[in-house]
Amino acid sequence: MGFSSFSQTATKDSVVVLTEKQARAVATDLVKYDALKKVSALQDERINNFQQKEKLFGEQLSIKDTIISKQSIIIDKQNAVISNTKKMHIHGYGGIQTDEFTLSDPALRANIMVEYRKLRAGLIYTIQQSAPANWGLLFEYKLF
Repeated sequence: MGFSSFSQTATKDSVVVLTEKQARAVATDLVKYDALKKVSALQDERINNFQQKEKLFGEQLSIKDTIISKQSIIIDKQNAVISNTKKMHIHGYGGIQTDEFTLSDPALRANIMVEYRKLRAGLIYTIQQSAPANWGLLFEYKLF
């Protein structure tokens, strides 16, 4: 079987020769559209895959956009948490200590304390008229 064909690039007519088996397969395919149906099904499957990927990429992009838009809020909250931490403080105290609510033998007292949350630690220096001056360590815990 033979037929004439033409090409956009060829200037002369050319002849394509097919065997009988090839010619029957071409004729059957032209009548039943088997190859077209397979190609069409494959293309439909690829189109569905691309649409699903596009939807997934859209969702991921939306999540990333949300993260970026909320970034300043998250940073502000983190900065608030960081700045809210309790820091150590150093304080000095001075006062008078008495015995049994009388001023008969008062003692002058001075403290230098390091405070962290509910705990205080430091040095104490006491001067009393009837005893020599002394110093010591002082630890305190805030109960209420």
